[in-house]
Amino acid sequence: LDICYVRVRLGEADYLRPGVILAVKENIACVAAISSRLELYRRSEHFMISSNQDDFTATGLKTASYVVSDPFFDVPVEGIGKKLGTLKGDLGKRFKDWMGL
Repeated sequence: LDICYVRVRLGEADYLRPGVILAVKENIACVAAISSRLELYRRSEHFMISSNQDDFTATGLKTASYVVSDPFFDVPVEGIGKKLGTLKGDLGKRFKDWMGL
């Protein structure tokens, strides 16, 4: 579960942001956006990535953030930017469980 920069519109924000690459099929990546605007975090809708969790440093994120579950974005693979890190270890397992993967 790679975390890469992607350009997606999330609410009013339209800029490069981290996103989790969920799957790639026929040159289209399914991406879940990541936000660090913790005041918008909703436990029932988002997956928290706390900076004090094991494996946080592997994400490449600079601060606590969360994965947005709706919507997912279809991004052409050529639109996937620099890889920041990965969701791995217990953090990756919890994310997969949360996603039902």
